[in-house]
Amino acid sequence: PSARYCEFLLNRGRYEEVIRHARAALIWEEKNDRHLLSIARHRMCLGRALLLHTGDSEEVRDLLKRAVKDLDDARLREDVPWGLAERAAFYREIGRLDEAKDDLTKALNIANECGCKILQADCHLEFCRLHLAFSLVGSAPEHRTEACKHLEETMKLIESTGYRMRQREMERLEQELKTPRC
Repeated sequence: PSARYCEFLLNRGRYEEVIRHARAALIWEEKNDRHLLSIARHRMCLGRALLLHTGDSEEVRDLLKRAVKDLDDARLREDVPWGLAERAAFYREIGRLDEAKDDLTKALNIANECGCKILQADCHLEFCRLHLAFSLVGSAPEHRTEACKHLEETMKLIESTGYRMRQREMERLEQELKTPRC
């Protein structure tokens, strides 16, 4: 199955299916010398599914590192931000917030250079999550303010592009930002 199908399954929480399909696809693609973009996307899907289903951070870290390298090696500059944003989300999940910020900053810079509004929306959404994570570590109010700014930018981009795939996540974050922290 394609990486897009794996992404579809991921968005529905069907992690075991993603793991099974992505592993099989990677074996076939690597054996048949397939395009690095497809391999990278399957690695990203597999990494995300493993993290959400098993929490195996060592394998996830390796998969995401290799995915970003594959995208770089393939000279697919406009696709590199997807890998960086995915790796940033992983770093955020395991508490390595400064590394997440570095990857996300690179991803957003490339997305801005390429002019890809959908990718910009995804980066701003992840920046919102990242600033919320920073606010939990140290109760600095500026992180919640930054999270709000990134969420507002996401809303603008979603409205201008019709990119509704992240609508539920955006609404969940909006509710979270309305809830005061004790």
